[in-house]
Amino acid sequence: MITDDEPVRLLDAILEGLNYNMLHQLYSSKGRKSAVPPIILFKLYIFAMTEGIYSTRQIQRQCEVNLQYKWLLEGYAVPSHMAFQRFFARLTLPVIQDLFSQIIDKIAELDSITFDEVFVDGTKLEANANRYTFVWRGSIEKYLGKR
Repeated sequence: MITDDEPVRLLDAILEGLNYNMLHQLYSSKGRKSAVPPIILFKLYIFAMTEGIYSTRQIQRQCEVNLQYKWLLEGYAVPSHMAFQRFFARLTLPVIQDLFSQIIDKIAELDSITFDEVFVDGTKLEANANRYTFVWRGSIEKYLGKR
């Protein structure tokens, strides 16, 4: 039901090639296993982020009604919003940085993107958090100058 050119298939192919050793180390081999493997929870999380969904309840709802999320679940039962919350609470910054750097490396391998240049124009960007929060060109240049 999901065509070959759907973005969820490309995302799944990229995420299948990652090394999840650091993620697996967050889980104990003893005791109860998670109902949904952490790799699948990570895939669902990344796919939800690409669609602008950040709420655990909204991710759960998408898993219940959206065919693409169900396809990513690979037949596992829909996790509750608390399962997503426990997964997010368990993630550490080094694990997230490792996985995201692997994703960027995979994208660079598959595409002709070099990531050599950063472009900043005078566009005013509105943040999702507050409708009166803007990022100005001068502040970006000042921040990049300190790095």
